[in-house]
Amino acid sequence: MTIYESDASIALDTGEGEGMRFAARLNSFLSTGDELGQVIDKLAKVEDLTDVELNYPEHFTKYTPQEISRRIIKNGLHFSGVAVRYRNDFINGEFNNSSNADNAVALAQEAMDVVKLMGGDTITIWLEFDGNDYPFQIDYPDNWKRLIEGFIRICDHDTEIKVSIEFKPFEPRAYSLIPNTGITLHALNSIGKSNIGMTLDYCHSLMAMENPSLSLALVSMENRLFGVHLNDGNGYMDDGMIFGSHTVMKTLEFMYYLKKANYQGLVYFDTFPKRENPYWEARMNIKMFKRYWEKIDEIGMDTIARNILDNRNHFGQSFVLNHLI
Repeated sequence: MTIYESDASIALDTGEGEGMRFAARLNSFLSTGDELGQVIDKLAKVEDLTDVELNYPEHFTKYTPQEISRRIIKNGLHFSGVAVRYRNDFINGEFNNSSNADNAVALAQEAMDVVKLMGGDTITIWLEFDGNDYPFQIDYPDNWKRLIEGFIRICDHDTEIKVSIEFKPFEPRAYSLIPNTGITLHALNSIGKSNIGMTLDYCHSLMAMENPSLSLALVSMENRLFGVHLNDGNGYMDDGMIFGSHTVMKTLEFMYYLKKANYQGLVYFDTFPKRENPYWEARMNIKMFKRYWEKIDEIGMDTIARNILDNRNHFGQSFVLNHLI
């Protein structure tokens, strides 16, 4: 799939939400056949996209951190941080596998050094392989203890870099060791470091049969919301569809609680355009975010809060629906 220069620079009427920072999943753009430098050049032409977030170490195979930084700066973009990617060397577990735990810590610490060198502030860690597929496959207390100790070592490596845990209930494991918001919060409290927090992925929350707005509210109340990954889907798998395209009312409520939390962090669109042009899809994600943001302003934060406090089961729903339809 090819994107032409004229197409890449088309601006959208995106409405409100100015000042927000937006980034998109780079692997979606790399799948077009462009290499990393070309993708960064083209991302700069996507209206309102402000940031580049990379995977470590996979996006650093052809370029040094200094070279990538120069490319990002040249294009007027901002570098936010990296997602640590534990690939096939860790297929038996990052912290599940006692022989791999030190390597898992070391890779995250390397990522922190790269982020600091490049002027970012956050590493995001999704433990892709920690969990089990069958009963009696792992020792839960032993694995949990090793995971907590590992994150303590990671956090202590550089207290100026934020370490953000992203949960996912399953896939590729049948059962993840950190599968939902509640267990993530328990982990954060057990780790007990000021630079540990959570990235809430909207689709992952749906997959965990959670209410994403409740999860967002709880994490925000603990001052542990370090990032959001926005997308949409049917809740049965990690669909990664355009933000707000399926769960309209849930998305609107999520935006209300994002505004209520006064969230100032990065908005990262973790979506998987397989048939769509990824540059078009990135612009559409930003457009949808701003439309929802504007809709909350149109209804009014205070008005929504009063209707919630009114506590009549039907009233809040009918009030918001009347503004949508």
